Amino acid sequence: MKSLKNKHLGQTVWIVGKGPSLQYLKKEDIGDGIVITINQAILAVEPLDLSNSIYSLQKDGGGRRIGRVSPPQDNHLLPDCDHSDDCGDTCGPMVRPRSATLLLHELESKYCFQDYADRYVINLQEIGLQENVFSLIFALKIAQYMGCNKFNFVSCDAHSMGEHSRYVPGEGITKLHNQYLEQINGLKPFLKNINYKFITPSIKISFGVLVNDIMRLDMVFRQSEIEGSANTIKMPDAACKGLNKLIKIMENDGSDIAVLSHQDMYYREGWIDQARQQISLLPDSWIVAGIIGKDMNGNICGRIHDMRIPLHFSTSHTFPHPASCFDECCIIINLKKGFRFDEGLGGFDLYGTLCVLQAKEMGGTAWIIDAFAEHYCMRSFEWYPGKDFEDSYKWIHKRFPDADRIDSTVIGVEEVKQKQVA
Repeated sequence: MKSLKNKHLGQTVWIVGKGPSLQYLKKEDIGDGIVITINQAILAVEPLDLSNSIYSLQKDGGGRRIGRVSPPQDNHLLPDCDHSDDCGDTCGPMVRPRSATLLLHELESKYCFQDYADRYVINLQEIGLQENVFSLIFALKIAQYMGCNKFNFVSCDAHSMGEHSRYVPGEGITKLHNQYLEQINGLKPFLKNINYKFITPSIKISFGVLVNDIMRLDMVFRQSEIEGSANTIKMPDAACKGLNKLIKIMENDGSDIAVLSHQDMYYREGWIDQARQQISLLPDSWIVAGIIGKDMNGNICGRIHDMRIPLHFSTSHTFPHPASCFDECCIIINLKKGFRFDEGLGGFDLYGTLCVLQAKEMGGTAWIIDAFAEHYCMRSFEWYPGKDFEDSYKWIHKRFPDADRIDSTVIGVEEVKQKQVA
């Protein structure tokens, strides 16, 4: 390890933790300097294909760790590892990096990934530590040993915003209660007299609206209490074609999430923050979400105000909740999944059902989130599904013959008319 001494003298280090914000990490969040990732955080960093020198700190080994012995000695090494059955590319919370330089802890992971070529075992005393410490301090001390003089802590959310959750790529978010309280207090003395900052990646949410009435757009959607402007497409030939164009525009803009909204939707202040919070609770498998729809039993699910009536839709589900279909007034797309609406569905009906079925066909999931908004709908109470709706419904049934459930958010239709449409 002595060959690492002052190897990066005067450089910046980006120390990447495993807070929930790690799921939104982008290449642009990391600047010049070296990168040190903590355990599974390497799974989010290596796919970014950064040009930086990348170090993967893998500290928390299994039963062969000797850090629990005081004073630590090799002859106290336990003969068996807690994770001996899964020590191929993983060892407990540790993972084998793809190509990053591997940094191991002398007292906890000295014997892990022994066949990895670019591998350093770090001695505590050599980097100025008299006792074992948690991973973030260990990474900081290694960076100082390598000569770094500016320290950026990325996705260390417990320390930057008190968020006691952990995100592991491929597994999702785990709540850790107050486990990090001791670590938060423990880090503070090591931050004295150094140049540091905390960086919290966030999702970029963009809106897209199909427009057939500019006045309606101006008087409703554009009055929303949200920052920025929406992408719009006027008078598309069919909903799915227009929505796919909007999705492409938002992807090219570097957005993470696309909100496909009707022109008569109104979003109050705080809606985006509420949506972000709900999205952070979704599993990695999520592809589409909505704010109002039906659950897997066909019951209305979500929170919204249809401004034609005084009562709010506000169901008692636990959110986020699995969906069988969405109302098309607001559909949320996870742009990382490459989703596109099947343009075989023509017209402007039932794409809220289509996207749920497509998401499941892709091996993903669909959810209704708790993100209340207001729909200034002008549809007559006498409306009921017509021929175009019926044709779309038949097309979906042919397209998904093995679907567990095919549903729509049509409600309030007289029973005799339901039978006519079925």
